[in-house]
Amino acid sequence: REETTCYWALKSTSGSGGHQHWPSFVAESVIAIGWEKINVDPSSVSKAQLNNAIAAAYPDKDDPKRAAGSIKKFVDLNIGDFILICRGYKHDQKKHVHIHGIARVTGKFRDDRSSNWRWRFKHDAVIQVIDMFLPTHAVVTALGKGSLMQTIHQLDRSGFERLTEQLGVRLEV
Repeated sequence: REETTCYWALKSTSGSGGHQHWPSFVAESVIAIGWEKINVDPSSVSKAQLNNAIAAAYPDKDDPKRAAGSIKKFVDLNIGDFILICRGYKHDQKKHVHIHGIARVTGKFRDDRSSNWRWRFKHDAVIQVIDMFLPTHAVVTALGKGSLMQTIHQLDRSGFERLTEQLGVRLEV
């Protein structure tokens, strides 16, 4: 399993700095993404069909193709993948980055339309709460990512390990 494990960063807010969904992640033992106005299950349509559904649901969205790519990445997460859950950041922001926790995916993608929570695209996950703030430059340096403003970002294993080392965290998930 080790060689197929992937590492990701997932934003826990709606839009850029919007509503915080972290408490729901912990309460439901899931990782999730929004895009609740989309009228299709992204796991059962092509990327082109998903792109069209995003364009219809979010007519003001500048780049539905990029959103569709992010959603498909989320859909395709594998059981065993590690997910860093944090607030998004820009490389030059003064505010520290809130690292909420780390999750390990334990379930396949599902479109949970019965949920009371608007974020219905989910994977079951074991979550290790971290709840720490790091200076933005420390996160940028550790991950090698100038910003994390999209829904999901793939990380390399070494960057993920550098960040957990900086946090002084031993993975339990």
